[in-house]
Amino acid sequence: MKQNLYITKKIVLDRTSLFEFEQKIMKKTEEIKMKMLIAYCGIDCSECPAYLATQSGETKEIEKVANEWSTETMSFKPDEIRCQGCNQDGQVFSWCSQCPIRICCREKGYENCAYCEEYICDNLSMTFEKTPAAKERLDEINKKL
Repeated sequence: MKQNLYITKKIVLDRTSLFEFEQKIMKKTEEIKMKMLIAYCGIDCSECPAYLATQSGETKEIEKVANEWSTETMSFKPDEIRCQGCNQDGQVFSWCSQCPIRICCREKGYENCAYCEEYICDNLSMTFEKTPAAKERLDEINKKL
């Protein structure tokens, strides 16, 4: 009877340990996913209309973003909107290929600007003015380095 109780407790403990281990893996997976969605400048791609429209695979969504982002002086075609995230090797929003922040990080081999010894540089000023959350994200990453 004592041995059965020991085995039962051990199984419960092993299941608890397994559950904790699974939770750690899930948390790490989420961290990795979040890292992959943070653009070089700190913008969260998972909140970007171009990225979301591309991920949906819906042509109408991509066309909608192209129309919303087009102005009298600058118009976008749906093919220019398609984006897999600026730090990915796939297709990026047309302006991203010329983005000085993206070019700089790629040349230096950085995951994002937070890793740069020149953080915060002039290239980031406009992004931070328009998207304060981008600065907060990069500041948080930079603090952990």
